[in-house]
Formats: sequence, structure tokens, C-alpha cells
Amino acid sequence: MSILISKNIEGLIAAEKNLSMSRLAASALRLQPITMMTGQAAGVLAALSVQKGIPPREVKYEDVRRVLIEAGVNLSLKN
Repeated sequence: MSILISKNIEGLIAAEKNLSMSRLAASALRLQPITMMTGQAAGVLAALSVQKGIPPREVKYEDVRRVLIEAGVNLSLKN
């Protein structure tokens, strides 16, 4: 989740292809299903941050994952 959160600008959440990553990771993250999943995660992260009144970096990974699963998001490309 740390690739979604800006190091320098408090409250900024990146999504889509604006993520901090290596070239190797970029080759996997460029795929449409992965891009969609990171966008959904960024949206949930932003919503939880606002709901809880805390900065995005203080939102727990487990909370984001739980909300995504409850919404029916498939977190794996395997079926």
C-alpha cells in the first residue's frame, strides 16, 4: 500500500500508473486488471482516511483489504 501514498505530500494518494515502482514492477502493474485493483485500493484508502479522520498513511492495510473483499473485489488474478 505504500506505493499509493506520497512521501512528501501529506494526504496525496496516487493511483493508476502514477505509482512509485521499479521497472520490473512496472511491467506487471501496467496490466489493466492490476491497474483497476490499485485504483480500487486507492479509493478505499481515501474513503477510510476521511471516515476515520486520519491521514492515509495511518490507515491499516487490513482495513483496506477487508473493505475490498466485502465489496466483492477479487484480489487475485487466479480463479
